Amino acid sequence: MSQAKVDHNKELKKNRKKIVKKQKRGLVLEKVAVTLILIAIVCWIGYSAYGLYEEAHADDPLEAISIDLSATEDYIAGLTESEAE
Repeated sequence: MSQAKVDHNKELKKNRKKIVKKQKRGLVLEKVAVTLILIAIVCWIGYSAYGLYEEAHADDPLEAISIDLSATEDYIAGLTESEAE
């Protein structure tokens, strides 16, 4: 081996802890970035799906149902009248 190669290997061995620490930091940052991107994609898909669902059910017939409670009100009024007598 040439002297330059030997010097290079000695330098790598001397700074091995710094190099490994830097590589680990890079991997952690990469994992965090990928996780954030995936979360953003999942949220976007969910928001889009919810928007499509709301758009499809905007004029839902269940919301337009009205109930006539006059019969029950008459019945309750009749009960209170009979109790008063």
